[in-house]
Amino acid sequence: MRKTARIYYGLNPETGERLYWTVKVRPADRVVDIDGTLLDAVRGERGTVIGCHLSNCAKRNADAFPHPMKLAAFTRSTCLIVTKLSRGQPSEAIKYSHSYGNLVELNDTKISKRYISKHPELCERQFRLRPPRRMRPTGRMHTNTGATPHKKRAFVLKGALRRAVDAGLVTPGLANMGFQ
Repeated sequence: MRKTARIYYGLNPETGERLYWTVKVRPADRVVDIDGTLLDAVRGERGTVIGCHLSNCAKRNADAFPHPMKLAAFTRSTCLIVTKLSRGQPSEAIKYSHSYGNLVELNDTKISKRYISKHPELCERQFRLRPPRRMRPTGRMHTNTGATPHKKRAFVLKGALRRAVDAGLVTPGLANMGFQ
């Protein structure tokens, strides 16, 4: 599992560059159930990972987590729960997996608020966040080629970037520039 991840929170108005926090990540070790409400879904913001329906639900159910909960960031298949702030910024997070990608995508569409109010059963239920699957070793060992060492980069959560593109907050060209 990657040791760091990025949490995107907005755009720089002057340059149009995506703003993010880099956090240290560790995997969750137990399942957490949170209760959703229609109000969480209606208050969800389109195209954001920290203001969507499920993150509002997680913030409201902060006492359900076995660790501190400062902020929640959801992508299509993962959830990062920020547990520590340093100098006003998130610095550590715990990673969970979920299978509510359809609700995450629905939050990013323009019709979601009308659709959710007609179908409250989608959001008024219990949501389960589970520990991520452990990565299996591939059997390949990295060998030092003697080349100059490269600087390690933080892992870009593809889901967060894809959500912003789907919501129209980031152009596809900007999404393809230098992100790995």
